[in-house]
Amino acid sequence: MNPGLRDIEDRIGIGHVDEHQAAWLKLSKEVAPLRALYGPGGTWPDKRKADLSSIRMLLRARYASSEEKVSEARLDEESHCHRAYTDAITVATEERTHMAAIEDEMKSLEYLINREQALIRYTTQEPR
Repeated sequence: MNPGLRDIEDRIGIGHVDEHQAAWLKLSKEVAPLRALYGPGGTWPDKRKADLSSIRMLLRARYASSEEKVSEARLDEESHCHRAYTDAITVATEERTHMAAIEDEMKSLEYLINREQALIRYTTQEPR
């Protein structure tokens, strides 16, 4: 960190940019796994499909053991209502909400950094 910049930040009474950047990086590391799962190109659709397939196999085996015939449409409906699937959807919703909150906090830090840098430029500008 530039010691002159820290002096300027102290003199005009704003936060230290390096502290804001450290907070932003910490949030970035926290949100990274959630982005990998739910973000663009994330693995959530594949995980959801795999979960549904596993549930359908479980249901199909249960019907086969009781020798009851079951249609694909019924298996599809029952797999979407299965407790394991609804629990996974609930967890996904909670995690996506958490991801959105972290991203909002990161945007707030970006705004704060930009604002404080503008204040530094304005305050240190020499008259011409």
